[in-house]
Amino acid sequence: MSQLNVNTIKNRTGTSGPVLTGLSTVSGSLVVSNDATVSGAATVTGALTAASGSFTGNVSVGGTLTYEDVTNVDSVGVVTARLGVNVTGGEIAVGAAFSVGQAGVVTATSFVGNIGGTPTFSGDITIPDKIIHDGDTNTAIRFPTADTFTVETAGSERVRVGAAGSVGIGTDDPESALHVVGSIPNAPTNFGVHIGAHSGYGIMQFSAATGGIIDFGESGVDSAGRIIYTHSDDTLKLQTANSEKLSITSTGGFHFTNAELIERVKITAGKLSDNTNIDLDDGMVHYFTTTETSAAVPNITSSVGINTSMATGDTMSVTIVTTAAAAAFAGTFAIDHKQVGVTTFFSGGTAPTAGGASGKDVTALTIVKTGDAAFDVLASVSNFA
Repeated sequence: MSQLNVNTIKNRTGTSGPVLTGLSTVSGSLVVSNDATVSGAATVTGALTAASGSFTGNVSVGGTLTYEDVTNVDSVGVVTARLGVNVTGGEIAVGAAFSVGQAGVVTATSFVGNIGGTPTFSGDITIPDKIIHDGDTNTAIRFPTADTFTVETAGSERVRVGAAGSVGIGTDDPESALHVVGSIPNAPTNFGVHIGAHSGYGIMQFSAATGGIIDFGESGVDSAGRIIYTHSDDTLKLQTANSEKLSITSTGGFHFTNAELIERVKITAGKLSDNTNIDLDDGMVHYFTTTETSAAVPNITSSVGINTSMATGDTMSVTIVTTAAAAAFAGTFAIDHKQVGVTTFFSGGTAPTAGGASGKDVTALTIVKTGDAAFDVLASVSNFA
């Protein structure tokens, strides 16, 4: 084996580096101050120092390849890092759409693939279809159409928010702001909303086939209070203490079950003659506590007006209780501040001309609307002493 010991090798003209053809082996350090062209294989067992280099074939590095003061690494092909890439400063940029900086910060305008760990995003995330729960691929948040998103569990849609803001639970076509379709355990129908804990919950159920139920549950009793409407007989029922108390029939009839019937009374600390407006907004029974001194014309009225409240053919009952005096009585009546159009018929056929000597005078009126602003008043006056 031959050996060449030199300090500097240049080309024949001395203006550039040499051209080495074939296998070249350097057992020590090699410093290239100008260009050097190697057309074959070159092996350097020591340090290689060069201002620049050009290789037409492969370059293999068995140890660590360290770039000092290198601004860019330019590759026209694929760069493969088998054990990863460690960035101690700056960032790794892929085109204009994706970059990875220090501390795992990723900047990207688009991304395709899977993201592990717990990422944090400061901008918008564009998802073409859905977000899937890790390890549970049939649970997802989905974007099936424009301006719509859904929630899926067990591979089925459970919640949908549509373009108009309507929320559907158990339906993919919400017809109102909140449209709920679903089953409720221990309920007579299978459509509704269940609110509260299982024991003592409240329920709203509506079925086109059977009717509707609103339950006001209490602890241990699911239907302590209940409003029920049934389509089969068009009846509305009210239930308290777990039993029916009132039923309104399809013809408008009221059926009461047991217990008392209590009506509100408007008590006035004064005389009827000083308080002639009988406002039915305060109730149908009016009671005056001060002894009367003169006759009066009671005016039956309300905030919207009796003529407005009643339709032709309607009737109502009004009771007026006064503290009796012989000089005090009501022989005529007004409705909505008018006596015109009001025809009064007295029990016994005669209007009173005096009040009771003592006790209470009770005037019971049955008012029948016979036409627009036209009323018949059936009056009965009794003294209780």
